[in-house]
Amino acid sequence: MFYVRLIFGVLILFSANIYADGMQQAKILESQSLDLPLNSSASMNQLMKKNIESQKLTAYSGVIGTAPKSFTVSSVGGAFEIAPNNLSTYQFFSQTLANDVYYELRLIQRITFDTPNPAIPGLNASDVSNPLGYGITGIFGYNFHPTDTANITPFIRLQAQKDWSPVYSDTRGDHINSVSYVAQLGAKFSFKATPVFAPYVTLRGGLTYSEVDGSFPGVKGAQDNTGILNQYVFVYEIGMATKITKSFAVIPYTQSTSTFNYPDAELNASIARGGLGLSNTVGSVQLYGLKLSYNW
Repeated sequence: MFYVRLIFGVLILFSANIYADGMQQAKILESQSLDLPLNSSASMNQLMKKNIESQKLTAYSGVIGTAPKSFTVSSVGGAFEIAPNNLSTYQFFSQTLANDVYYELRLIQRITFDTPNPAIPGLNASDVSNPLGYGITGIFGYNFHPTDTANITPFIRLQAQKDWSPVYSDTRGDHINSVSYVAQLGAKFSFKATPVFAPYVTLRGGLTYSEVDGSFPGVKGAQDNTGILNQYVFVYEIGMATKITKSFAVIPYTQSTSTFNYPDAELNASIARGGLGLSNTVGSVQLYGLKLSYNW
């Protein structure tokens, strides 16, 4: 973890020392867009339009949720994230419009690794088969431009998901399933340091409300149970948008998540006492991700 953050820090410092290149690109875009002829032939108009599109993508930082001022940037792509107990992927489409309104839609999937539950004796990893988690995410925000190369994008993030967390299933019929609804507020801070590199930081937090049900027929004293799990989640993400071409960007990032769990009494009770054994502890998870985006 330390070395990953060190690498990000070095890249950010390196990029900041040559930020003037990014500023110059933005100024070129603005000046050329104002100099277009009003009465040109159709072929000339088409050529000018292509030139404007090229200059727009040159000025674009590659950070999702941003765009050069007064221009629309659309993006499509996907990402994968690896954490200690799961692997997540998502596919997305986003637009930052000329009026600075930003929205993003995601289809999300998660594989929770098959790990035996210590509260259930006599099982090993081969007996566990957790179901696939899936859901949909909507992010809606507004892109501010404090300077030619800096962007601030406050947003609201809404998410609905099934069997994301908590989730469990084994060959004896023991299971925990959940349906969750997420509402978070956050902001993304990005800086186009060079024509290629644009570091960013995202902070967000909010509430996850989960309806949980489960049963453990393989455990003496267990019974079918349902309940509510409330979680307060806070996320810190740092990444580096790297433009491979004008239209294609690769975005490596790392994310730290702190979760405060508040299960109701039915869920908090141990499995042997008729509950589901969900604790009210505070958890912290570090994940690493890679996003690929095509922009136009």
